[in-house]
Amino acid sequence: MKKFFLALLIFNFQFSIFNSLRAQDFYDSNQFGYSFQDEGVVISSAPQNITATDLVIPDSVDYQGTSYPIIGIAMSAFEEQDYIKTVKIGNCVKSMEEMAFYGCDVLESVTCGDSLQNISTLAFCNCKSLTHIDLRNVWGIASLAFSYCSSLRTLIIPASVQYLDMCAFQDCCHDITLSIPYGSRERLNKPLFLSSENDDIIPESQIIERNPVEQDVNNDGHINSGDVVTIYNYIIDPDATGIHPFRADTNLDGSVNSGDVVDIYNAIIGGVIVPPVPVDPPIPPSDTLPYPFSVSDAKTVLFSKGNLQYVGGTWQFASKQYEYFGTDQSSDHKDMFPFNGYTCPEGWYCLTNDEWTYLLSQRTVSNTLSDGALYTLATLGDTYKGMIVFPDTYTHPDGTGFTAGTYNTFSNYTATVSLEGWALMEKAGAMFLPCAGYKSRGETWKGVGTQGCYMTTTATGGNYYDPWFDPNFVSLTETSYQSTWSSVRLVK
Repeated sequence: MKKFFLALLIFNFQFSIFNSLRAQDFYDSNQFGYSFQDEGVVISSAPQNITATDLVIPDSVDYQGTSYPIIGIAMSAFEEQDYIKTVKIGNCVKSMEEMAFYGCDVLESVTCGDSLQNISTLAFCNCKSLTHIDLRNVWGIASLAFSYCSSLRTLIIPASVQYLDMCAFQDCCHDITLSIPYGSRERLNKPLFLSSENDDIIPESQIIERNPVEQDVNNDGHINSGDVVTIYNYIIDPDATGIHPFRADTNLDGSVNSGDVVDIYNAIIGGVIVPPVPVDPPIPPSDTLPYPFSVSDAKTVLFSKGNLQYVGGTWQFASKQYEYFGTDQSSDHKDMFPFNGYTCPEGWYCLTNDEWTYLLSQRTVSNTLSDGALYTLATLGDTYKGMIVFPDTYTHPDGTGFTAGTYNTFSNYTATVSLEGWALMEKAGAMFLPCAGYKSRGETWKGVGTQGCYMTTTATGGNYYDPWFDPNFVSLTETSYQSTWSSVRLVK
């Protein structure tokens, strides 16, 4: 732990220097710095002499007669501010980058805005007075986000959260109790819930699942006066009811009181019913490529027919192997994800780095195109660049018009084939990994159409391994920050 903290101090020092050198596009009247990004601005720096204890980040800021929505909080923007006790984040803020509020010693309470999607790495690290945070609609909580928050005792995880990193609460994980939505253990990062002596993992006994519907306090499958009686009994004598306070807190405001009674009455009046717990149907085998690929000496897998997507609240695969969203990404329409920030449908999983390495450099294949050819960088239909990976046994079909490039190394996507020819190769078992690009550390999307970056489940510190390829480079040892968004291709 001492080694980690020393590394953390070095990391903090380096990025403090980086932050102090960052150019601002403009400042407001209070000397907060802003930078233009995408469709709005991000708060990129704050004056070091802030004396206000209550910080309110508005929805927008005016500059030269134009109102710009504030869509993000940049890296280290409020690092080590000594006076801020409460923070209220505006409803236009979508992203909070690394170390945004690092080391704010007296910060006690944070209310997120309705649009905030991610709590990034080290965002609230070392906020030793933090006791309350309202996550609203947050989608993901990254590694070390709340590390060393020694006063944080409870945290309500809303149903919107899809990813909760196993090391989000490092060094305070044995002091905190989490309230999580019913049935979310499989949806969230599984290692978080393992009983362990590891100081970085929350014990399972401190993770409480709420009822299927919060207003069904007594969990009898109905919302009625019995739940009101249960709340009253809990308020009078909590121990007598045997109900955990997280399950009695129906409106998720952090306490059990008359507000929860009102919440139940509103549910009764509104006709809220307790539905059956939804179960994601398994994806049928028809969504795999037809032939196996070896990922170790003793293991073969079938790859999905496309990259993983999250669209309209549903997990699915791209309809074509070369399909990707590029820069058209949002919280409800995306095909790139941070480390483990995705859900594997039943029966599917993501490869480890060792398995990717074996697949692309160590296995033996029978390939009629070229003996021992594992992969080639190619262009499909003059448009889609990426990597063609061949199965263990590949017989190249006639009539494809395929023009060979180089095999098992980088090239400028010199192999070419029409989309009609590719359809024949795909039927013969070939896999295509498109150059969908990546997004790192809150930056804009990069490498769309020229670079491929694919997820593994192998973490190393705050990073993870991700196979990477572009016209001049194919790497199986590349690592990225866990907050980096990359493509996911699943196997079964």
